[in-house]
Amino acid sequence: MIKNIVFDMGQVLVSYVGNLVCQIYIEDEQERKDVSTSVFASPEWVLLDMGVMPEEEALKKMQERLDTERKREQAEWCFWHWHEYNMKPKACTPGNISSPVC
Repeated sequence: MIKNIVFDMGQVLVSYVGNLVCQIYIEDEQERKDVSTSVFASPEWVLLDMGVMPEEEALKKMQERLDTERKREQAEWCFWHWHEYNMKPKACTPGNISSPVC
């Protein structure tokens, strides 16, 4: 009996560009880089993906690395809204037999 099914979502079933939300939301190039690095290139992001760290704890640690309140606020917004700019179904491409919609 099958009890669990695991799907590889990011870049397989759906598109994923982690920092896309930062690219759209944050105008200043240095702020965008700092926030993107602190959130999406962080060890906490990996732990979240593994399901072993609570979101609130991860966000707090991500924000602690940022040097201004503005960046901490931007990080929070990007953290809670990243999925709105990602998670779009990938288009079928020739030879992509791994996608159930192709």
